Amino acid sequence: MKKLTVGQKRIISEMLSNIAVAWFVAGAITPIFSSNLVVIGFVTNLVISLTMTLIFSLGALEMSKGIKS
Repeated sequence: MKKLTVGQKRIISEMLSNIAVAWFVAGAITPIFSSNLVVIGFVTNLVISLTMTLIFSLGALEMSKGIKS
C-alpha cells in the first residue's frame, strides 16, 4: 500500500474531525431541542454519539500524528 503524503493525511484528519463534530451535534445537541424527549432514548443517543465522537476524534488524531505545522 502506498504511503500517504502530508497533504493527504491532513485532509483525512480534517474529514474525520468534521465527522466527529457531526456525530456530537446529531446525537447530543439535537435531541435537546426535540419535542418528544424520552429519557431512555436521550441517554442512548448521548452514549452512542459520544462514543462515535471519541472514535472519530482518535482517528483524526492518529492521522495527524507526524504532521509538522
